[in-house]
Amino acid sequence: MFRKEAIEYQSTRWEGKAVLLPGIPFAFIILLSTVFIASISIFITKGSYTRRVIVHGEVTTFPGSVNISASMQGTVVKSFVNEGDRVKKGDALFLIHSGVSTQSGLVDENKKKEIALQINSISVMMANLNSSKKRTLAALTTQKDHYQSSFNTSSGLLVQAERELNQIEKNVNDYRSYQEKGLVTKDQMSSQNALLYQQQSNVSDLVARKSQDQVQVDTLNQQIQSQGADYDHQIYQLEQQKYELEKEKLNTEAEGNYVIEATADGLIDSINTAQGKMIGAGDVLARVQQNIHSPCYLETWVPDEVLPYLAIGQRVNVSYDAFTYEKFGQFRASISAISRLPASKPELLSKQTIAHEFYDDKKSWYKIMIKPDLQSVQVHGKQLLLSQGAKAQISLFLEKRHIYEWLLSPFYEMKMSVTDAGNE
Repeated sequence: MFRKEAIEYQSTRWEGKAVLLPGIPFAFIILLSTVFIASISIFITKGSYTRRVIVHGEVTTFPGSVNISASMQGTVVKSFVNEGDRVKKGDALFLIHSGVSTQSGLVDENKKKEIALQINSISVMMANLNSSKKRTLAALTTQKDHYQSSFNTSSGLLVQAERELNQIEKNVNDYRSYQEKGLVTKDQMSSQNALLYQQQSNVSDLVARKSQDQVQVDTLNQQIQSQGADYDHQIYQLEQQKYELEKEKLNTEAEGNYVIEATADGLIDSINTAQGKMIGAGDVLARVQQNIHSPCYLETWVPDEVLPYLAIGQRVNVSYDAFTYEKFGQFRASISAISRLPASKPELLSKQTIAHEFYDDKKSWYKIMIKPDLQSVQVHGKQLLLSQGAKAQISLFLEKRHIYEWLLSPFYEMKMSVTDAGNE
């Protein structure tokens, strides 16, 4: 039925011939390996990497916002203000029903005792802050006086050294003319030149010392102002809380209603309650922004191992939690102030909303202030101002090394540990 050839093809169609491909030339392999090794070597020797650390911060202003809080639990009966309203100190903000049972016009004595205890606690905190302020400013002032004295000494020595330098230069010129006339030897001329070079070096050292002392004095003056303003802000906040507690105590009526008043002039930044809502003692009901035109800063803390790598004016990157970096990118900022003394534990505990690592008692934390380049963020063609209390992540750039230095750093640390152990 089929031809013989067709039958043979059907029986052998899955069979084929082996085809050997030519191998890769050895020279090409050598060339490719050389290029790869050279690229890796150039990358390791020429490339660099900057170590960075990310810390958490919070937007703040000076003066900051004033929190309006309640000293006892109750129910919000009425709110007299809305967000964005301007208020003056003493204006009624909220009417609160405390739920205090009264008899014969007398307020529950237990509630009165609670308010008195809170007032006493605030008074103790204010006293501690005043004491800490005095110690901190005294320490900073002592440091500043030391550098100021050193600056004055350097200035006096520099004037004298410059006067001596002028005299030596005159002598060198005279000796040069004497040498041309054969009145002095070459060795005498060389001695005068050596004196000139030595005096020029002394003048340069004194100029550098004077400049360093001036930088230290300016930095400490800024620290004194920054630390003093920070303590004053905290004390002012406590004074407002104390005033509020005292006003609530006086304004508490027999039926258990009392009025919460504004403790400062400003703008109602936010309201955290509503009519009919239950509130607890210490709940923040509203926040008053004292000066809406004050520039915003970022407040954060860094551990002691990071502090040596930071300097005033150093550039950083900021990513706000409200404006994701995937969409809005990172924003540029610079360090405006660095604390020279570690923060107290109560101060760190008060900032627990920023970052939980502040609870690490094994580290000392130092406050730094960061000033953003821009005070607003553009969103859909609109400029949104930074608001106080906004959270952010700050990228701090530390030391920059070549790739090979990072690779060899474990061996260097091992060598240093062995050397130190041998010196003991």
